[in-house]
Amino acid sequence: MRWIHHSPPPEAVSALVAALGVSPVLAELLLRAGQTEPVAAGAFLNPALARLADPFLLKDLDRATARLRRALAARERIVVLGDYDVDGVSSTALLVSILRRFGASPHFVVPRRMEDGYGLSRSAIDRALEPGKPSLFIALDCGTNSHDEVAYLAAQGIDVIVVDHHRSKEKPLEHAILINPHVHDLPGDDAWRHMCTVGLVFKLVHGLVKELRAEGDHEAQSVKLRDYLDLVALGTVADLVPLQEENRILASYGLRTLKDAARPDLRAL
Repeated sequence: MRWIHHSPPPEAVSALVAALGVSPVLAELLLRAGQTEPVAAGAFLNPALARLADPFLLKDLDRATARLRRALAARERIVVLGDYDVDGVSSTALLVSILRRFGASPHFVVPRRMEDGYGLSRSAIDRALEPGKPSLFIALDCGTNSHDEVAYLAAQGIDVIVVDHHRSKEKPLEHAILINPHVHDLPGDDAWRHMCTVGLVFKLVHGLVKELRAEGDHEAQSVKLRDYLDLVALGTVADLVPLQEENRILASYGLRTLKDAARPDLRAL
């Protein structure tokens, strides 16, 4: 095998060296990673939580937080169903943990592949409803294409929120609040199209906590979202999404949190 080495233009290397104060080697690596603009390259080198965009720029996130707040205020029965992979499990752990902080006791289910099949299946739904019918059902990392299953829940008077990053194969999902940048196809969603579900769930809980803090909620004031970034990093890395933009920020801080893991299961790993 013969490797062909293509060096970036010397003037581009010099420009990054001058702008960022980095070595020529690092400047060349940045250019090879597609970071040609000094500002973007600086952000790539130094991810910062302050650069995370307003979560409410995501289509329908405001509707989802409003429904969650109503459920929390009324102590409604909530069911969370997350896919069986690392993205789905970390998404479930993140959302359930936050809901518990605000006094909810959500029932959560992870589908069994051999018994329930793929995604939001009727089998998985029926198993999730066994402890009792909820008023709110939340599907994570699945559900975008589950038209019949969502209609099945809606017919029972159950509200549905779907947070997912898979592309829609058919018509837009009805009877559900859907957070999925790939479906709405709005210019503002570009920043989140590389995100897996746990990143989108983080945006959702960020929005929820932000609204509750604005209302003076005491518990919301004490929630440190940074403490949950270990879960976000797990799902982001395991789902093999590009470590760009907000993914890079969340993964960077999450890996630092993993280094001193507070969760017994992560310490065991």
